[in-house]
Amino acid sequence: MIDNTIVPQETNSVSSILRGVDLNLLTIFEVVMQERNMTRAAKVLGMSQPAVSNAIARLKDVFNDELFIRHGRGIQPTSRAEVLFSSINNALNLVRDELPKCPFHPRELYSQLFCEHASHVAE
Repeated sequence: MIDNTIVPQETNSVSSILRGVDLNLLTIFEVVMQERNMTRAAKVLGMSQPAVSNAIARLKDVFNDELFIRHGRGIQPTSRAEVLFSSINNALNLVRDELPKCPFHPRELYSQLFCEHASHVAE
């Protein structure tokens, strides 16, 4: 007899978590970790301080952790934030290393798209 029971996917799998995460938040997290201050991080990122605070609030929900605790005029990362920082920093550094190897040239893309479109119109 064949068992046709459908086994539900794990809802907390990495792929399902990543689908709901704006990966730009990880860069913000990285800078906040380095600066240990929301206002300074905002200046480095060219963002407003409320926007940085909002981004960190979104990550708190994703990782189910406070991530940072107010400490004097700055913030102190939680132990979970310290662990996350190591992984996130390594991943972002890998991306930074690879991006220059794959340069994007909008003019070349435009030319290619224009030629493709023109060839279909001519048919």
